[in-house]
Amino acid sequence: MKYLGIPYKHTGRTIEGLDCWGLIKIVYKDVRNVDLWDIGEEYPEDWSWKGKDLFMENYRKQWERVKIPLALDVILLNNGAGIANHAGVMLNDKNFIHCTRAGVIISRITDRFWKSKITGFFRYKKG
Repeated sequence: MKYLGIPYKHTGRTIEGLDCWGLIKIVYKDVRNVDLWDIGEEYPEDWSWKGKDLFMENYRKQWERVKIPLALDVILLNNGAGIANHAGVMLNDKNFIHCTRAGVIISRITDRFWKSKITGFFRYKKG
C-alpha cells in the first residue's frame, strides 16, 4: 500500500516517480530483496507502438509463464496493437498494483477493460 499514489514518470525508478517496470523493480527489491535487470538506456514513450515488446525481448528469460497467478507474480498487458506494453504485480488472484499515467493504483483483473488486455502471468525464476 505504500506505493499507492506515487506519480507516473516515464523510465522512473524511484518513489518520486515510476513507470510500470519501475514499480515492479521497486516492489521486488523491497519485498524479495531481488534486483531485477533493467534496460540500461532511455527508451521513447511510444516504444510499444513501434513494434517493440521490451518484456519479451529483454526480461522473459528471468520469468516463467503461469496459468494461475499468485501474489508477486507479474501480469503482462497489451495495447491495441497487441504488443505487451504494460505490467503490474499481482497482490492476490484478482487484484494487481500497477503504475498508470494517473500514478500507482490497484485494479482488478476481472474488470472488463483489463481482462481484455491480459497477455499472461509470469513468475520470477529463483536463482
